[in-house]
Order: sequence, then C-alpha cells, then structure tokens
Amino acid sequence: MGSRMKKYLELIKIKQTILLVFSAVSSYLISCYAKPDAEIIIKLIGWAFLSVSGTTAMNMVLDRDLDAKMFRTMYRPIPRGDISTKDALLFSIPVLVLGLALGFSINPIVGTSGILGFSVDIFLYTYLLKRKSVLNVIVGSFAGGFLALGGWSAHTGSLDLEGLLFFLLISSWSIPHIWSLSIYYKEDYLRAGVPMLPVELDDVSASKSLTISVLVLGVVTISIMVIGLAGPISAIISIPYLCLLIWRCFVLQNSLKRSDSLIVFKLLSPYLGIFLISMITERVIWPEVFYS
Repeated sequence: MGSRMKKYLELIKIKQTILLVFSAVSSYLISCYAKPDAEIIIKLIGWAFLSVSGTTAMNMVLDRDLDAKMFRTMYRPIPRGDISTKDALLFSIPVLVLGLALGFSINPIVGTSGILGFSVDIFLYTYLLKRKSVLNVIVGSFAGGFLALGGWSAHTGSLDLEGLLFFLLISSWSIPHIWSLSIYYKEDYLRAGVPMLPVELDDVSASKSLTISVLVLGVVTISIMVIGLAGPISAIISIPYLCLLIWRCFVLQNSLKRSDSLIVFKLLSPYLGIFLISMITERVIWPEVFYS
C-alpha cells in the first residue's frame, strides 16, 4: 500500500502540488488579514489539492511519450510502467471533478478559476502548444496563476487588482522557473522535440530571455509592494533576493554555462514561498505591527 501511495504521489508531482496549494491558501489568508474562516480554508485546500492533482495526473497521461524520451522524466510512474494510462485516467477524472465541486461550494469565482486552470494546463498548454510553439510556457504559466486568483476571491467574492497581481505573481514566477531548467536540460528537450523558447534560441539569446523573465517577476513583486499588499519585511527579504537572481542571470549571460542556469533554478525554487510567507507574517500573524 505504501509503495502504491508513493507512485501516486509521484504521479501528481506532490512537491509542485503542495506549492500551488500553498499559493492559493496564502492568497486567501493575505486577502482577509487576521480573520480567516476555518471552513473556507479546509474547502480551499481540498479544492486546490484535488484540482491540481487531477490536472497533473491527466497531464502525465498526455505527456507520457515525451516523458519516456527525456532523461529527466523517463522514471516517472507511467513511463516506467508503475501506473497504467488507464489507471492514471481513472484516478485523475474523479479527483478533478471533486476538486472543482469544492471550488464552486466556496463561490462561483473559485470554481471557475479551477476550470480555467485545468483548461489552460490541459488544452492550451499540453495539447495545443507544448509540442508546437515557443509560447507554450508563457501561456501555460497562467494555469498556476488561477490557483492564487481563486484563493484571493475565496474571501472577496470578486475580481479585483489585488487578485490579478497574485495571479501574475504565480504566473511570472513559473516562466523563469521552467526556462532555467530547460536551459540546463536543453538536449533533453531537443530529443523530445519540445520547443521551449530558450531551447530554440542560441545560448546568448536564451540567457537574455531568462533575464527578462526574472525582471518581469521583479516588476510584479514591486507592484505588490506599491499597492500595500507587502510591507517592510517582504521588501527587506525579496528585494535583495531579486537582485541576487538578476545578478545570477547576468553571470549566466557572461559564462553561458549550463550549471549557472541550474543555480538560477535553485534560487527561484524557494523564492515564491519565501515572499508569500513574509506577506502572511505581516498581514496575518502580526497585522497590528505593520497595519495598525
């Protein structure tokens, strides 16, 4: 039983799923300051976890041939034969449906955000663009952003600038996160025929595209501070961190070493969580200190 559970946790990319769930819950907590509703939090966790898990498992089914060609992914559960395509589908569909139903039980915007996240990831990214266009990751990044948008609207029940900025935060983080990894595993993506933008460009242009994507992430981060969603703790932590990320991108531009792109990837991995935790600290744990 434990071994089978481990295989299904791999199928849903549990670390990525937990990060997306955290982004949804963080958006909710930040939106309601120190007055969260326990019932909504439980439903929100269920909505995000089940929706993302079902979508990811379905994505694994659609990408099974690509995964089998890439050294980085060839040991995922479906390519290595641990979970059949049929079993993965039988798992993904009811999990996804249950997750979407939980979203609608919170409010229509949360439910719709779940549907849009699934649609972007499966239909636009995986089915239409991943194998055909360098725009694949740019469009696909919006899928994760809908989790944060849903989290924000779970409290507000509306669409507003703050929710849109959280949507853009997750989306703008996803692009350099994936591009930095695709630079490092360039041969893998070439072997599988996946036209990631940095893979299709020469090394100099690829490193510049990564730098631009990190700068966009910086603009979104600063915008969140400007409208007052993030305070001094967030600024003290995130601004030097962004400077480090940008500097490492310029190091990559000068060296063109794949190992430098992996450093950017490893620095980007915790950035989102750190920034969200700093905002939760300011707006939820100690709001009387920062917003009195």
